Order: sequence, then C-alpha cells, then structure tokens
Amino acid sequence: MPKIELSALKGLKQSAGQGFCDSDVQIHDALDLSAATATAAQKGAVVHILGDGVLKLHQSTQGAVKGQIKIIISTHNNADVHAYPTNASNAVAASIADLDSPKDLAICVFNGTTWVAGLSTT
Repeated sequence: MPKIELSALKGLKQSAGQGFCDSDVQIHDALDLSAATATAAQKGAVVHILGDGVLKLHQSTQGAVKGQIKIIISTHNNADVHAYPTNASNAVAASIADLDSPKDLAICVFNGTTWVAGLSTT
C-alpha cells in the first residue's frame, strides 16, 4: 500500500512508503484556531498533540466546515479543548473536553454550528 498524506493546502498526496499521514499535524502547548493569526495548516490539521494548555477550535466564519474532524491527544495534565456554542460573533468559547492526564484524547467533529467532542480517558 502506498503512503497517503493529507494536507490542508495540497489535499491528498500518494507516494512510495506506507501508512496514512497528516502532514499538517500540530504539536503545541496552546493554540487559538479562532485567531486571525491561525494558519490554514493549523485549521486544517486533523491531529493535534496538545501540551499543557488550551486548544480553542474555530467557528464556520473562521473556516470550520461541517464534518471536519479533529483528534486531540494530551501529553500533559492540564490540556483543555474549547469551542464556541454557536457561530454568533458574540459567542464565548467554553470547555468541551478536559484532558487531565497524558494520553487522554478527544475526537471532535464540527456539526455546522459547534464542535461536538467524544472523549476517551485512560
């Protein structure tokens, strides 16, 4: 089986090798995807390795699309995932997943209005 890479900027790329890879994987302590400084690669990444901080997910007005998936894995004790409850400009982001231990993970899906989290803890 060839290696398949997923990139927010280049789409799917097939090459020699093995596996399915997120070429935009993000490894960080904290990241605000709703900020104007967030890049397309950061917003489009499927996998986020989150340290001791908050990952704030973005709204549809900031590029989130219905069905978009984020897999967030914690490497520290105090990781947290925040999302906006609506697409309103005055909405305030709130916690949707507390990742309190290393190896805790959340799989988040954008439903067109907000991010929904499934949570797995060790």
